[in-house]
Amino acid sequence: MNSPNLVCETYDISPEHPSNWDIRNIVTKDSQVTLGGVLTEDVLHRKYEIVLEWEAMSVTDYDDLEELVNYSLDNNKTIEFTYPKFPQTSSGTTVRAALSSRKRRGGSGATDYYSTVTLILTEVVKRA
Repeated sequence: MNSPNLVCETYDISPEHPSNWDIRNIVTKDSQVTLGGVLTEDVLHRKYEIVLEWEAMSVTDYDDLEELVNYSLDNNKTIEFTYPKFPQTSSGTTVRAALSSRKRRGGSGATDYYSTVTLILTEVVKRA
């Protein structure tokens, strides 16, 4: 199965495919109703917000993902995201990332456990 790929400068990671995902269509527009009752809308921009969820992400995948997201945030760098499963990103799209809290899913020890994780990716550039 295809895995998502996230690249930020020297960081290049492909965690295991997510357990669940959601693609949100974000539209910012100005809507007005004329005196005659006609609705007019001016679409300012349209972009996607992609939410990837892992029910049981390995320690290694989480550590790599957290390092990439922190590097991106700390250095004000964007991330190039591709996931062949999504036509919107198959050729790559520039995103900003937000990582949820890490919740233990199962396992034990220092490295033999899994985490429930949510990653939110928001496109930087508007869609045409």
